[in-house]
Amino acid sequence: MISVILPCINELRHGYLPQIMANLHAQKGDKELIAVVSPSTDDTMARLQADPGFRVIESVAQNRAQRLNVGIQASQGEIVLLHHPATLLPPEDALMQIEQAF
Repeated sequence: MISVILPCINELRHGYLPQIMANLHAQKGDKELIAVVSPSTDDTMARLQADPGFRVIESVAQNRAQRLNVGIQASQGEIVLLHHPATLLPPEDALMQIEQAF
């Protein structure tokens, strides 16, 4: 299983979050989706909590590195992918390709 860690704070302002969430759900293979969210002034937390496919962790982390570390500690996968909150993975089989590479 691959654990995908998505560090978040005010992610709706960029407009990428809905696309990232859909992109990660569309990925084939066994995956654990973890979003680590620091206090946000937009609806980032609510949007992620409304998605049952994401494990959402609230954190007081002050920077991306701290949010990633929180996610790594919580992850259960044999492989961990640190996902930047403004990027998309190639369609459908990127996680499977990563898993095969290991």
